[in-house]
Amino acid sequence: MEGRFENRVRDVTQQVYNAVVEGSRNAETRNKTTTMLVAELDTQMHELFAATQALATARINSTFDIGIRRRKQQQQSENHHH
Repeated sequence: MEGRFENRVRDVTQQVYNAVVEGSRNAETRNKTTTMLVAELDTQMHELFAATQALATARINSTFDIGIRRRKQQQQSENHHH
């Protein structure tokens, strides 16, 4: 699950980078106004933020799940000893 979010963050980061590079290089060629470029970049930054949040949440959840599983295993092994 985390891998999917990591890929999403990477993809969107690449899109943001591409938009900046293309915008600085080919603004006239592509007939894009600065306003349009900024709007596009803004959208991608929101996507990047959402993807990063999703990744962080997935990491927190998996860490939490691992902790719960370990605790259960410890309790089970302690119960067998008593």
